[in-house]
Amino acid sequence: MEYEAIKKWVKGFGLIFIISSIIELINTVLILNTQVKFEGKTYTIQELFFSSGRVPPTTPIIFIFLVCTVCCFLIFGFLLIKIVSKDIDYNLMAKYLLVLGVLTLLFSYIKMGYITYLEQGRVNLNGEAISFRYFVWKYNTSIIGPYSLLIGWTFYTATTCAYLIIGLVLSGGGLGWILELSKQQPKEG
Repeated sequence: MEYEAIKKWVKGFGLIFIISSIIELINTVLILNTQVKFEGKTYTIQELFFSSGRVPPTTPIIFIFLVCTVCCFLIFGFLLIKIVSKDIDYNLMAKYLLVLGVLTLLFSYIKMGYITYLEQGRVNLNGEAISFRYFVWKYNTSIIGPYSLLIGWTFYTATTCAYLIIGLVLSGGGLGWILELSKQQPKEG
């Protein structure tokens, strides 16, 4: 029974990865096409990042890496479901949970680093350089109805925090299960 319950929970985590990654990709498209007006001109965030020259040259590269990590979490969700769908030995499943949980933590911290780097990056406006986080707050515009640029940008951080919690649960559960299984096995000479 415990084994089936764990498989069900891990499949649920895989679905969370898949659904939230798809929502993040849609969110990315919406953010990139958001129009922001400053200095008498209207720019999209895509133009600001990739062709305006108002951000450091590393910003578009880091943004591309951020989108790549979102795609990696989408693949990771499918991988979780595929691994758990197979009939695997208890010991091996516990080790998989531990490793997948640690990988989730690692990739989540990397993604959080990309988000933090982008938020602290500078945007040049009228010769003044402000952080992108302040830019998002100051030039917050509605994307669709009440869904604004600030909410869309904060969604990246929120999903990464959820991934960190899932990584802690997976790795902690895997480690606890490994310890429990090691107590049950007879000691060899």
